[in-house]
Amino acid sequence: MPKLAAESVMRGQLRHSMDLVGGDRITLQVMLYRAVAHSGLDGPFFIFGMPVPGMDVIMVDNVASAVYLQDDDGVQRFRALFDALRASALGPAPSLEWLRQVATDL
Repeated sequence: MPKLAAESVMRGQLRHSMDLVGGDRITLQVMLYRAVAHSGLDGPFFIFGMPVPGMDVIMVDNVASAVYLQDDDGVQRFRALFDALRASALGPAPSLEWLRQVATDL
């Protein structure tokens, strides 16, 4: 059976993602489907770490708007959430191996 064009596009995206990893600026970790219930299901958020202590900003994004948090409690809550997500995901090396396998299987 011939492969679909979408599969080749996905393979290219996976390989590009893997190529970006390697320095100290990008860490890629995969959250597998079997880790069904995790704290990141509420939606995307971004942590903007600032060079000045106490100036970090959290952006919580949704379809209608974005909410920005700067208070210490809010920042610490989302940093703890991020740490929990990282702990639930595959580590960086197993994540790359998993992506390599997915790209090969496409």
